[in-house]
Amino acid sequence: AAGLLLLGLSQTANDFLARIGGNTLLVLTTALYYLAIQRLLGDRPNTRLAWSMVAAAGVIFALLWSMAAPYSLAVGTLSIALIVLTGLSAARLLLTAEKPVSHRFTGLLFLIGCTLMALRFGYILFTDNAPTHLFASNFWQGLILGGAHIITMLMGLGFALMIVGQLAAELN
Repeated sequence: AAGLLLLGLSQTANDFLARIGGNTLLVLTTALYYLAIQRLLGDRPNTRLAWSMVAAAGVIFALLWSMAAPYSLAVGTLSIALIVLTGLSAARLLLTAEKPVSHRFTGLLFLIGCTLMALRFGYILFTDNAPTHLFASNFWQGLILGGAHIITMLMGLGFALMIVGQLAAELN
């Protein structure tokens, strides 16, 4: 939520914090989900990959901002980071031998989120009429971002269901 709030400040006087902080917080949130899923499933979390993705994305966002690079490059960077982290989370949840309903539900949500970010990546980089900022009036950007926001909220619900399932299993 903080990342989205900061992104809402983009194209204002505090554009630096909005674009770098907001995007990096979105990657951080996804990395924390990735690590939490591994821990919840009893795996040793791959912290090196998660923190490397966050750090690399933050550095790239800062470089893009300092060079006044096009919006599409920041979106591409964000999309790639989220594709990797949501894809790995989805794979871990869906490719487990033991698949409670909460794991399948949450894994499917992460897979849909990964697919939406892949669509956004493809759209923003390969369309002739790509939006130039977050709030550009563009049907496809609105549809993809709207879907991504809904999926993100549902991911939180799915994760909560996994925690409740884990707690119930431990209590029995």
